[in-house]
Amino acid sequence: MVRGAICLTLILALTPPVFARTDSGDTREVSAQTESYSDALKKVVLGRPKRGAPGVPLPEAKWGLRRHIKLAPDTDFRPNNGLEDRDAVPYLIDVMRNGPAWKDDTRLTAYGGVARQIARCSAALNLGAHKDPRAFEPLLETLEHGELLAGVSWGNHPSDYDIRRHAAMALGMLGDVRAVDPLVSVLKNRENDRDLRLACMWPLARFRDMRTLPVMIEAADELDVPYYHTYFSYMTGIWFEPEYGRENRAWVKEFPELGQIKSPVKGWRHWLKVGEHLATEQFDEHYAKWKEVKQTDPEIEHAIRFHYQKMLKYGVATLPRLIERIEKGETDLISAVREITSGKVKEDATRREVLDWWDKNKERWLIPFGKSASEDSTRQ
Repeated sequence: MVRGAICLTLILALTPPVFARTDSGDTREVSAQTESYSDALKKVVLGRPKRGAPGVPLPEAKWGLRRHIKLAPDTDFRPNNGLEDRDAVPYLIDVMRNGPAWKDDTRLTAYGGVARQIARCSAALNLGAHKDPRAFEPLLETLEHGELLAGVSWGNHPSDYDIRRHAAMALGMLGDVRAVDPLVSVLKNRENDRDLRLACMWPLARFRDMRTLPVMIEAADELDVPYYHTYFSYMTGIWFEPEYGRENRAWVKEFPELGQIKSPVKGWRHWLKVGEHLATEQFDEHYAKWKEVKQTDPEIEHAIRFHYQKMLKYGVATLPRLIERIEKGETDLISAVREITSGKVKEDATRREVLDWWDKNKERWLIPFGKSASEDSTRQ
């Protein structure tokens, strides 16, 4: 997966920034350190910041989220140049809530003063990239109650600079699982703006909580969510590639019984109905062959690897069968659990450690086969 980092040295002051507001306007007492953060943020909003190490930094805020949501859910973001230090977190929280205390500048006041709103959005994304627990409550508050700054017009693409959308994405970067339920609530609420609901899909995919799948699949069908295949494949560890025919109709080769369908999302809905049976059947068939080859022809490594990969074809759906085998002493399969869960168990984990991990986390990793969004009562 694509990963990246921007990390340049920042000259730090000895004391943290101090903020003060008065009734006469947006005046704040700032330290030299805070001023350096302000300059760095201004470069992100008004100009192209210098790049550090090669990779994927946060997108420049002036481009909104258009580039961001195309990236894989496991992309590792780092704060923008000059905002990498943890001492920047209080400053970023203040900017996200209140906007930056910048002086008048023709570029700042152009286009209805939208630059200050863009700065709030950039501050939110940088808070998520910091992964600092101090950012959770401010980001959650912004997701649920954030508003446009007074005196700022939307411009041509208002949803690009919706602070609530950026807070949703930032909560996904932050990685605090307490964000899952609030994100699901925003996604399910049909009174919310479509783009705001769409913005909740990427962070929810990043959390890989299988209980959210029915709601997300329903939303993908209702809202015509772009990149939904990437989201669902990342979550489940499987890939259904639709093939398109005439009149923009598609078929999913794994489910020929569906015929041609107008919305490929229906393939994922069908998966929720039949996936458990398919995964169990696939696992059992190739597990037996994998064991047989290992015992009779251990030198034929390509055959062992072939059946191992086929055994795990349906990704997360095979976890219950893997755990059953590990419980019976098949410790060779511990690496498969690690592979499917992207390293949630240690490389040298013991049988007992894996079983304890499963007991604590299985609700999150069990795919709710047979449930629709209306029937799913676990995420309220």
